[in-house]
Parts: sequence; C-alpha cells; structure tokens
Amino acid sequence: MDSQLEASRSKALMLEIVRRAIYDWVLYRGHARLEFKEIAADAYTWLFEEEPGHPWWRQRTTEKRMLTSLHAICDVLDLEPETIRARAKVMTIKMILSVGRPSETRRRRLQDDVDYQEHTLIDSVDLYAIDQDHNNGYYEGYYSVSTSM
Repeated sequence: MDSQLEASRSKALMLEIVRRAIYDWVLYRGHARLEFKEIAADAYTWLFEEEPGHPWWRQRTTEKRMLTSLHAICDVLDLEPETIRARAKVMTIKMILSVGRPSETRRRRLQDDVDYQEHTLIDSVDLYAIDQDHNNGYYEGYYSVSTSM
C-alpha cells in the first residue's frame, strides 16, 4: 500500500476520534440517562483535563498508549489542543445535528454521483473550514478516504 495513502487514512481516523469525542461531550453532557452522562464525562476528561500529571495521562504512559491521547493526535494533525478545545466549547447540539445534507438529498446525490468530492490526502486540518463545509453539505466528501488503488 502506498505510504502516503496509509498516512492519509491514519490522519482521517485520528480526526474522527477527535470529532467523536467532541460530539459525545456535546450530545450527552445534559442527557438524563447515566450511561450517556458517563460517556460525556469521559469525553470531557479526554478533551479538557488529560494533561501531564492527570491520572489518565499516567495510566496511558504506563500502558504505552500515548498515541491515543489528544496531545499525540494533535501533534500528528499539526493542531493545537487549545484550538480543539475552543472549537468544542462553542459546539451545540443543533450544530452537530445539522451536519451533512438532508437524507433525501444525500440519497439522490449518491445515486447520481453529481458534485461528489473525494479527498485522498489530508495535509493539514482547518477546523473552521470543516465547519463551513458542514453547512454547505460537504461533510461526507471531506471525511471520505479513497480505497481505490
């Protein structure tokens, strides 16, 4: 497999981990069910509290799992953790639920492959540009990774 393509896929996966943590925190922090509140609490800790000296940080170091820390992911994606944190703090449930196109548009677009935009390499990540793309309906195209060789 081409190393550039493999790197692109790894970056896409790491970006998805960050996105999922933000979504979990925003969507579940006010939820009535305890299991969802626990998911939100874990996401909050991972996003905002896990720093050198934190118990999770020490556990990650002991278990040699530093690659999955927010700091390590931000290093790979060339992002600052504070940028991620600032973006997460302004996210709302409405913003998350409005990501992407309406299902009827998505279905028609997938059938016709009209204006489908596919990115095969992620060089750098601009969170504000991604948010703008969400509002314009390019979410799937931005996060897609080509599997054709």
